[in-house]
Amino acid sequence: MTKQRLAYIDLMKGLCIMLIVMHHTDEAFFDSIAPNLDNALQSFRVPMYYFLSGLFFKTYSGFTEFLKRKVNNLVVPLLFFHVVGFIVAGATFMLLHPGQGFNWQAVLYPATHRFWPYTMALWFLISLFEVNIIYYGLTRCLGNWLLRATVVLLLSVVPLVLVAGGRHITLPFMLDTACVGLPFFAIGNAVSQAGLIKPHKADRWGMAVFPAMAVVIYIGAGHIDILEQEYPSWLQLYALPAVAILSLMWLCKNITRRIPVVATWGQYSLIVLGTHDWLLTPLDTLLAGAALTAPQLALLKWGITMAAMLVIIPVLVRLVPKFTAQKPLIPIKTS
Repeated sequence: MTKQRLAYIDLMKGLCIMLIVMHHTDEAFFDSIAPNLDNALQSFRVPMYYFLSGLFFKTYSGFTEFLKRKVNNLVVPLLFFHVVGFIVAGATFMLLHPGQGFNWQAVLYPATHRFWPYTMALWFLISLFEVNIIYYGLTRCLGNWLLRATVVLLLSVVPLVLVAGGRHITLPFMLDTACVGLPFFAIGNAVSQAGLIKPHKADRWGMAVFPAMAVVIYIGAGHIDILEQEYPSWLQLYALPAVAILSLMWLCKNITRRIPVVATWGQYSLIVLGTHDWLLTPLDTLLAGAALTAPQLALLKWGITMAAMLVIIPVLVRLVPKFTAQKPLIPIKTS
């Protein structure tokens, strides 16, 4: 029997992926609306995915089952979207730029480089996989929640130490990004353990709390780029985003009915994350000469991309469910 989805979770994921795609479309778009708006949104839009994953963290029957599930849900889609994304990018490049060379060797860059072209958004799946493995180890080795929280807090300082004093030290396979995401994942798990994921009569207060918190976040947010290792203070990196995520969750819990299009983007946000660059890359070339302002052009490209997802999602879900985390590629035996 299929479990009933929580409408507000899909709403949060849908809003988040919409913001992420727009940021990848034009990094200056939100600041063209209001100064510091991009910083305010950047402070929580990626951390919120760590948080939402933490809400549904389970140890299952043991590490073998846990690992298989995470490989099916994160590693398999990562490889699929990356390889197919490079094929799409290469074919598009040769079509739009005939006679010019395409760097096919860059398809191997995720194993050797921190940055790579065409499918860079997939770095998050690497990071989230690592966060899951680290948190599983903490739950198994540290049964005391206070001790576990202490370790998480200590690890949250690691990224700041790596860039302290003008240094720019990166850890292999983006482990520094996992240290940033771990506190949000732990908060999500704590919220779930406390039973706050379920509807509650106090949820109506979220409608009043969120606007006030939104003002606080907008005023207090600093510039954050987890991948580029650009961090503000510890409070701006963790405390303010946590407040933003929790207040947004409190607000969205008042939404009891699914919002059709946003719910689709949210439910299949993994597919949106993995495929939006397939469209943005050629759109950048095709619309380069459009007589539009930068914000107008960004809205056009964003609108085309998000609308196309309503076709891409059902096609991929139907044709390759095992490569898009809809069904397990690696068989899992449950007791």
